[in-house]
Amino acid sequence: MTLVRWEPFGEINALRKEMNDFFGGLEPARSRAASLPMRMALDVAETDEEIIVKAELPGLVDKDIDVTVEGDILTIQAEKQAEANEEGKRYHLVERSYGKIGRSFRLPTDVEAGKTKATFKDGILTVALPKSESEKARKISVN
Repeated sequence: MTLVRWEPFGEINALRKEMNDFFGGLEPARSRAASLPMRMALDVAETDEEIIVKAELPGLVDKDIDVTVEGDILTIQAEKQAEANEEGKRYHLVERSYGKIGRSFRLPTDVEAGKTKATFKDGILTVALPKSESEKARKISVN
C-alpha cells in the first residue's frame, strides 16, 4: 500500500478551473477578441535548386509585409492595422485579430540571400530562396 499526500486545495483548484472554463464562454465578445493571437502558418519545401517558404497572411497587402534573410535565418514580419470604429455601430462579435506578427527560423541549407524572391497573392506569401552553389545536389557519374 502506498501513502499519498493529501493536498487540501487540490480539489478546490480543480473546481475553480472547471468553473472558469464553464463561465469563460460568457465573456463579452470584445474582451475575448483581444486575447485571440494572430497566427502565421508556414510551409517549407526544398527542391534541388531552392528552398520555398509559403506563409498564410490573410487580410494583408504586400506593403504590410517585411522579409529578411540574415545568414541562415529567414524572418517574416507583418502588421495588420485595425479598422477605424465607425460611430453608431455596436459590435456583437469581434474575432478578427490585429497587430504585429512575425516568425523567424533557421533555413535547412545555405542560400544566396541576394537572389531571394518574394511574391504575395491571395493572402499567400511565397519566398523562393536559391541554394548556394555548394549546397546544390550534383550528379556524379560512376565509371
